[in-house]
Amino acid sequence: MAPKIALWLARRLVRLAALRAPELERDRFLREWEGELAHGASGETGWGGVRAALGAFADVSTLRALEHADREGTMRTWMNGWWNDVTVALRSMARTPGFTVVAVLTLALGIGGSAAIWTLVDRVVVHPLPYPEPERLVHMDNQVPGVGPDEVWSLSTAQWVYFTDHAKTLDEVGIYQGNGGTVITQSGADRVTAVAVTASVMDLLGARATVGRVITPNDDQPGAPLVAMISEGFWRRALGADRGVVGTTLTFNDHPVEIIGVMAIGIDPPGWPANVAPDLWTPMQVDRAGTFWNSHVFQGIGRMGAGATPESVEAEIAGLTAQLPEAFPNAYSQAFFDQYGFRTQVEPLKEYVVGNLARNLWILFAGMLLVLLIAAANVANLFLVRMEGRRRELGIRAALGAGRGVLARHVLAESMTLALAGALVALVVGYWGVPALTSLAPPEIPRVHGAAMGLGTVGFTLGMSVLVGLALAAYPLVVHAGPGASRNLAEGGRGASTRPGAHRLRGVLVVAQVALALTLVVGAGLLVETLAKLRRTDPGFDPQGVVAVKLTLSHERYPNDVAVWNAYRDILDGVGALPGVAAAGMSEEVPVEGGFGCTVQGFEDATVYARVKDAGMTTCAGQEATAPGYFEAMRIPVLEGRTFTDGDNTDSNGGTVVVSKAFADRFWPGEDPIGQGIAPSGRSEGPFYRVVGVVGDVARHADEGEVPLSKAAIAVYYPIRQVRGVKGAGYGWPGSITLVARTTLDDPTSLVPAIRRVVTAIDPQIPLANATTMDDVVASASAQITFVSILLGIAAVVALILAAVGLYGVVSYVVSRRTREIGMRMAIGAEPGRVQRMVVTSSLGLVAAGLVVGIGLALATTRVLEGLLVGVEPTDAGVYAAAAGVLAVVATVASWLPARRASRIDPVRALREE
Repeated sequence: MAPKIALWLARRLVRLAALRAPELERDRFLREWEGELAHGASGETGWGGVRAALGAFADVSTLRALEHADREGTMRTWMNGWWNDVTVALRSMARTPGFTVVAVLTLALGIGGSAAIWTLVDRVVVHPLPYPEPERLVHMDNQVPGVGPDEVWSLSTAQWVYFTDHAKTLDEVGIYQGNGGTVITQSGADRVTAVAVTASVMDLLGARATVGRVITPNDDQPGAPLVAMISEGFWRRALGADRGVVGTTLTFNDHPVEIIGVMAIGIDPPGWPANVAPDLWTPMQVDRAGTFWNSHVFQGIGRMGAGATPESVEAEIAGLTAQLPEAFPNAYSQAFFDQYGFRTQVEPLKEYVVGNLARNLWILFAGMLLVLLIAAANVANLFLVRMEGRRRELGIRAALGAGRGVLARHVLAESMTLALAGALVALVVGYWGVPALTSLAPPEIPRVHGAAMGLGTVGFTLGMSVLVGLALAAYPLVVHAGPGASRNLAEGGRGASTRPGAHRLRGVLVVAQVALALTLVVGAGLLVETLAKLRRTDPGFDPQGVVAVKLTLSHERYPNDVAVWNAYRDILDGVGALPGVAAAGMSEEVPVEGGFGCTVQGFEDATVYARVKDAGMTTCAGQEATAPGYFEAMRIPVLEGRTFTDGDNTDSNGGTVVVSKAFADRFWPGEDPIGQGIAPSGRSEGPFYRVVGVVGDVARHADEGEVPLSKAAIAVYYPIRQVRGVKGAGYGWPGSITLVARTTLDDPTSLVPAIRRVVTAIDPQIPLANATTMDDVVASASAQITFVSILLGIAAVVALILAAVGLYGVVSYVVSRRTREIGMRMAIGAEPGRVQRMVVTSSLGLVAAGLVVGIGLALATTRVLEGLLVGVEPTDAGVYAAAAGVLAVVATVASWLPARRASRIDPVRALREE
């Protein structure tokens, strides 16, 4: 076998050499070489004879040189062929600008939309967190199912100390807590955002200082001098970007704090709001030997050790959590663990930061891929029509000797040129479109802001264009550039009918377009219905016309509840007297924005404890300090009794509270809550506060995975002044409180300058911050659903338009191919209306098939939206019917336009053209 293979290879090399020989010597050359090869093969056995025959005329290096030269010539010929075909394709596209513009823009919409959403997916989901070794970072918090099925508490200082000392699977553990603060600068009091951190957080986040240094373990020791890092924004905004600020002091919450450095841009605590960088970073200075409490207000992060996984870390942490009652008996008890099912959970830090956004972005990406498929089907129909019109040309090429490779290259050159042109336009549109998309994202959505097209998006766009180009050319490659290409010459006459296969494929593409478009329209419709239901959901108050602004009083300047109440009363009197103000009040937290916490309450009636325990519940509730006028300003309805008056804050002997309906229903079901005794912070001894009123429930802040505006706050509202004679800690007096004012002004925030003047007149060192309207607060609750709905709605509208354009194009082509038939029908008396009905009816058959397929596809796919739907089922019949109706109307119009044109055909002219 080997000699035969060697002989075959040698003959190939001989012919190669002959191609390089002078033309007149070619025949002699071939005869001599063939003879020697035959002699060598017969005279000697195996490879040796062949090698000897070759050696008589040329050495191996010569043949290799000839072979290399032939490869270079083949490559040059191949490249020239491609270039020539691309040039022909560009000229052909230039001669048909209508086809080119429609096809390129259609592909640009599909590819560009997919690339834009991919940019967000890449930024949010694929790209790692901006911290060292982000894959090793985990987030820790606590599940407390005894409090509520979805109740999650943060870490405590006791947990941080114990995990730091005993966890073997964690190399490092850190905790941090965001808070507000007041900074006194030359321009006056300034309210800033601050974050208190353990020194370990600096290492976990890879903190860097552009000026000065970062917080160290020495700064984090209890009793160490107070220091702070400042953000780049605060450094420039308040301190003029003076590099000499390091070593100077500023007054923060009435304490002098030394500035030690300026934090580098881009270093933010995980889960921090996207649009608000911390102005100050301060050390937490936890006393590891001090008294610990069952207080869970700190975010916990850790770095896994070598070989550890989130599962192994959680298993170890679960064991350490079970030891907390023994290690910290003053903070935890075994009864607490048994009753509430308290346990610590661990998840990758990226999952905590991204949350449900990853799922929602993948949904959007899938939606845009459907748009891309519709766009590709649209252009494929146009491309099929174009190739059908060039059947005769391809047949002539095949008859003149063009092989299948040459014909395939010709078809691919045109489809690839078209797809790449669409990709280039998509990149231009995406360059401007991605910032537009991110501008629609609310601040609450993490990692989206700052997304921009990079090399990854460019590569994705080009890759998608190549796939689209191959898909466009698939059918023409098989039919027009296949083995039977020469038959196109016989079939490609001007009057030839369309191939039945091409006609069926165009029908399938139309059905697919309609089905995919219906799926997107149904998905968008479900989200729109969800938004409508959220808009109709009663948050328990009237947000229209209410402005809210945060006030903060210094505990140094206002050392007790009497001083605090006096300042708040003066502010309320001043704001209430402003023109356009109907009512004004204060509360620690406002609905929707505030979580209302979970503070244990004490009860005078011992049967409450037994009832709560039997029900497997806890006695904790949102505990809010509230000033008179708050319920009136928010229009929270009074269901029983009354609300607060000034007398509730001036009488130091008795205490009053107002509770929410949910609070009364939980602790006194079927009983009259008025007059019941209650004490703050779990105090079980008197004197007790007396319930004087029951107000309507308000919506609390929705945690991760919860439905916005769906959870009512179990709230108890205390007056600013505490009742006298209390033994032990009360609820404290609020240093920070939210002032709300109901105004008749068109823009409620236009009242803020007047409020600032009132506050400044009372105390210029009281800062105002976070001015907003309650309408905006309510809107922010459903911000992520709104964002996804807008983007999916845009995709649905684009899909609807593309499906209509695709159907219009197909019907127009069919009408053009049936010109003779329509002319004959009209010549023998067919009415224009009948012609229109004939064309529309034939096209609506495809639409009906597409609707049937689309409904099945939507039923199978829209269940992925369940996490975003509120009060709407994925199978909502009304939404499906509305979506199908809209698509049917659009399809009817798209079919009627060419049908109307067909009914105006001149029969004589139509017959003459054929």
